[in-house]
Amino acid sequence: MEVLGSDYITRALLSLFVIIALIVLLVWWIRYKGPALGLQEGQQIRVISRVLLDSKHKLLVVEVGEDRFLVATSPSGVSMKPLNTESDPQFGDVYRSQLSG
Repeated sequence: MEVLGSDYITRALLSLFVIIALIVLLVWWIRYKGPALGLQEGQQIRVISRVLLDSKHKLLVVEVGEDRFLVATSPSGVSMKPLNTESDPQFGDVYRSQLSG
């Protein structure tokens, strides 16, 4: 039976470390640079703002493409209202005053 030398084991471990480092670097690069390169398909959904009303209720402003929605969550469900100030100016005025105040 042949005994493995310390030089062989050192090179094998160094190669394994380099491969793992390259995989981690590739995953990081795709995660942070991927959207800018157009590597994600579908619509982008972003949470613009989040307010916790209490431990079970919260309000979120969510952007889907160019549209924004006010989303309310509670234990009984989720409700959503488009934030289109042209069709509902009263709601838009209240929303803007809450954001600035």
